[in-house]
Amino acid sequence: MWVTMMFEGMGRLSPRVALVVVATTLLVVVGRAVPARLGRAVLALGIVAALLGTAALIEEWLSESNGPRSDFLLFREAGLAVWAGTDPYRNPRFVSPPTALPLFALFALAPLREGTIAWCLVNSVGLLLLVPLARSALVAQRGLDGDEDRAGLDAVGAVEVGLLTAAVALSDGVRFGLELGQMAVLTAACLQLALRAQGRGRPVAAGVLLGLATIKVGTMLPFLLLFQRRVDRPSWAALAATVALLCLVPGRPAALPGELRAVLDHIAWLSQPGRANDITFLGPQSASILGLDHASYRLGLRRPPGPQVAQGVALVALGGILAAAIRRRRVARPTAVALVALFCIIFLYHRHYDAVIFAPAMVVAAGRARTLRGRPRWAAAGALAAMLGVLYLRAGRLKSLSDAAPAWGLAGRVVQAVVLPYGTWLTLLAIALVWASDRAVSATQPVGRAV
Repeated sequence: MWVTMMFEGMGRLSPRVALVVVATTLLVVVGRAVPARLGRAVLALGIVAALLGTAALIEEWLSESNGPRSDFLLFREAGLAVWAGTDPYRNPRFVSPPTALPLFALFALAPLREGTIAWCLVNSVGLLLLVPLARSALVAQRGLDGDEDRAGLDAVGAVEVGLLTAAVALSDGVRFGLELGQMAVLTAACLQLALRAQGRGRPVAAGVLLGLATIKVGTMLPFLLLFQRRVDRPSWAALAATVALLCLVPGRPAALPGELRAVLDHIAWLSQPGRANDITFLGPQSASILGLDHASYRLGLRRPPGPQVAQGVALVALGGILAAAIRRRRVARPTAVALVALFCIIFLYHRHYDAVIFAPAMVVAAGRARTLRGRPRWAAAGALAAMLGVLYLRAGRLKSLSDAAPAWGLAGRVVQAVVLPYGTWLTLLAIALVWASDRAVSATQPVGRAV
């Protein structure tokens, strides 16, 4: 109860704390004079606010009146079904791939109370470690460029990493994802560990970690663009072996084809008008969706399969350009990681709580903003601000705008096209700005030889 009382006071201040943290972060990364004591005080305030939020979340989940949120209970239900030998896909809202079942079964071993605490703690600790882990992965990836610091990583020290961590941890998207019991943080951590293993010359470990990241396969798939070299072939083999093993662990190999069909059927069911993943104005949770199909619908492409076709064409084009740039080494390796992290958010279906995967892109943008001058510096700072804008997306307010906009005539159509999908537009803007800052560096520093 004392935690709740403390957090009620902090809860009223948390938007202001987040604003101070974000403002201080942007000032620090663009090199503006911020007293060291003030920077450390803001950092401490942000971390304390994030920890209190986690403690209050655990207490709220354990209370009889509230209890764990739907996604966590859905995952636990699937885990219990694994142990019972029944169908984990009998609930049409369950869309996780079979590779996620061993994880859910592991957490289902514990009673509900202990499992709830473990799930919250694992995700919260992972969240606090995510930005430091992203920086470590980028330093390892830098070695693939001949160890040239073309992303300004050496300028991102402990204070900058801490401020970025606090800014991410206090964001609306992250807090909402934690409240739901989502897996975005675990997936992002696995992917950063995979990239660190790749950069340190451990391809098998990288492949295993990629396999673990298939718990959110839509987030993992774009990262395969970073595994195009011949020396990455063992990673692909390890990935395939890990996926096969995870699918076999539940002990229902004959049911696997049916489970895969069930995933696709459930995705289609949830995308129907009025359901959770519906991108149309009828969708009760469409405001927090990020994706080119969602943006295309808001632009006026309303009749299916128009939005899906537009999304497919745009993803193939952008993904092809990005793949070629990585393969031909037209961008620095840390920049390639940042671009893939941004691209994966608009790849198929994601929500604003999945934007924790921005961590490496935020580190690259911060490093460039601290080391470049002139327009390239402001491009990097703008990219960081755009990413924070996605993380701090206010889905509730966007939903209210979505409901009201049809009555506003031309102004309403502008709101529908520009404001409602602004998370997607900001992500595309961040991609352009990160790429522009890399081009500014490439003009003076050639990309290092492939390792």
